[in-house]
Amino acid sequence: MYAYGRLYDTPEASVNSTRTAHFIQPHKPMTNLERWRFYFKDCTSPDSYIDMGFYSLISSCLQRRVWIGDEQQPLFPNQYIILVGGPGIGKGMVIKQVIQYIKFHKAVSADQHVKAVDISDLALNDIMGKAVNPDADLLFPITPNSCTFESLVREMSNTLRVLPIRMRMPDNSTKDFKYAHKSLAFVLEELGSLLSKNKETVVNFLLQAFDCGDYDYVTKHQGKDLLRKICLNMFGGTTPGFMRDAFNDKIVNEGFSGRTIFVFEYANRFNRFGSATFNEEQLVARRELL
Repeated sequence: MYAYGRLYDTPEASVNSTRTAHFIQPHKPMTNLERWRFYFKDCTSPDSYIDMGFYSLISSCLQRRVWIGDEQQPLFPNQYIILVGGPGIGKGMVIKQVIQYIKFHKAVSADQHVKAVDISDLALNDIMGKAVNPDADLLFPITPNSCTFESLVREMSNTLRVLPIRMRMPDNSTKDFKYAHKSLAFVLEELGSLLSKNKETVVNFLLQAFDCGDYDYVTKHQGKDLLRKICLNMFGGTTPGFMRDAFNDKIVNEGFSGRTIFVFEYANRFNRFGSATFNEEQLVARRELL
């Protein structure tokens, strides 16, 4: 269970909320989490949604770069997080921003990376007769907005990335390695679209993917997908009605629920007519985060 206060004191919030405000000291350098909160200060999404969106974003970008424990049985910081709430609570506001942040950086090769180019510029190439997929070379691969089990496995099988690693040897010398892995950010505004069919197969895959091991999938007509050194981060939203049906129909079992953080909210932080706008200071915080 998570307990959060309001992030910033606003006129709307003072009228519609009795929660305790989180204040950031003036002229004090902000942490990345504080920048993220500041960017969302005028957003009506609950504090818990905003914070968990940041944690999911960081986990998705870490991929398999960081682990704890023994090297033979590493524990990676991948997470399964599901925002639960009724329509209009603000799940999509946070999820959309997480997707934009993940898609910002592009990979130009297996071990060399640069900042993202403007996707609108890539679209211009398509007009000039060049077929361009703006998501084909993402530094942090992410699933499409609508995803089935088959496309999820196929996307992960195509997300090979190679990292340069320099390890210190017992004699204090260093040795360079190439570390290949298949890491994927799985972000869906409505989780129910994934579990609409092949429910048991999907849940079993998610159970194995959580441990970041290997997974083999044999198809009828498309051959075999061999997934090695995988890492899956899941961030999604759903409604209480779907959660109730999922547990009643045993779609979600104890193994899956034991690996997933469900974040439930019943109301917005404050009421606002229309969507929030971002001022220049918020856009600066966004650029610093990116």
